Amino acid sequence: MVDLAEAFRAMQRREFALALTALGEPDAGPERCAVPSEWWRMRALILNAAGQLDGAQEAFESGLAVLDRENRTATARLHASYGGFLINQGRWWEAIEAFGHCREAAKQSRDTPAGLSVTYNLAWAHLLTGDVERAAGEAERDILAVGRPSGQSFGALILCARSLVALVRGDAALARSTARLAARLAPTPEVKARALYVGALATMSLGEPEAAREELQASQATYGAGDGGRRAGVLLALWSGRVPDVDTADDQAKVLLYQAAWALHGGDDGAARELLRRGVTTGSAYVAALGSRLLPELREWSAGTPFPLPVWRPPSRVIEVKVRGVLGLTVNGHRVQSRLPVGTASLLAALVEADVGGSAERRALPAARIVRDALGGRARALSRAAHQARMLIGDEEAVQDVRVGAVPWVRLSDRWTWQVNARGHGRVLGGRECPVADLYP
Repeated sequence: MVDLAEAFRAMQRREFALALTALGEPDAGPERCAVPSEWWRMRALILNAAGQLDGAQEAFESGLAVLDRENRTATARLHASYGGFLINQGRWWEAIEAFGHCREAAKQSRDTPAGLSVTYNLAWAHLLTGDVERAAGEAERDILAVGRPSGQSFGALILCARSLVALVRGDAALARSTARLAARLAPTPEVKARALYVGALATMSLGEPEAAREELQASQATYGAGDGGRRAGVLLALWSGRVPDVDTADDQAKVLLYQAAWALHGGDDGAARELLRRGVTTGSAYVAALGSRLLPELREWSAGTPFPLPVWRPPSRVIEVKVRGVLGLTVNGHRVQSRLPVGTASLLAALVEADVGGSAERRALPAARIVRDALGGRARALSRAAHQARMLIGDEEAVQDVRVGAVPWVRLSDRWTWQVNARGHGRVLGGRECPVADLYP
């Protein structure tokens, strides 16, 4: 039998010839593998890593041709790998189709980890096409599933996608808090490196270049020599005023946009206009949006050219909890596209309405009172509801555990403006007994 694990380890060591030798030749290797499509998938991954893109494409096509679609696990794995390959080739709509096949296979096999892993990929693919709302929907649809034992390892990855969505929408502060929550929850060094990278983008957007460089350097060091480390190195060079070597269209677009900003700063409007044109037309919609956040002077100047960089509304810093009928949560004017559990809605509504005379404990309540009045006496429900609120908002500090004297309290962050929306039809908080229900007869 073919040792796919040995081939994979050789690929990770970048010993591509050894990896291909471990697989064997195409005329015999697949027949010696229990799942032939897995053999072709591994060959495609190795050839892609070695830069042999045509060979990788042929291997993926051969894998699809022999795929046993009754084997849901193999179907999900092959389509997921092919989708990642297509994204790197700038074939975003084809990637979305491949990831859709992966999700369907994972759903049929009840493979929660595979379904959650493709959530990030779909969100990322939609961002590349410029469809921010679809990207947000993908990044938010499974956010509560990551709290289950089968999905916890993917929580940080999904939060990374939500951070990118917030950044593209123009909310760098929320993007940074979400990235930092992702970094804390990251189960592996690679996911933590991704969270640090996304956080660095948000920090630079907030006008803190030194802190952003430190985060990006930490990301690069954690990633190592792979694609993630290379991607971080491109931005580190640009942030240092140097032009890096690049090998993807999106990285080339980043270089062109930075060169346009440098030309504008030097007073050469003609060169800036041409570089801007090339940057906008070379890369994805995501890179144009990212350039708009990282290069504010270029963004303002570009408004008077045929190639304006995207603009956005200033974030409102408002969180609204809908407590009547279908429960929901709106953050900065955007409804979170995930269900709001009754317990979490009850916790937030009780805290929003709590006000003890404008003291330091405003929008805060003793934990025991929340458990008694809002959570039906279930003490364990408090930590779960607080965690779900932080995940749905994307801010670890949104719901805080504090002590007033020796008594544990729970408090809402004063970085947000909190509101309760009780308009519409239906029962308040699903009919659950709660002090705030009396406020909305």
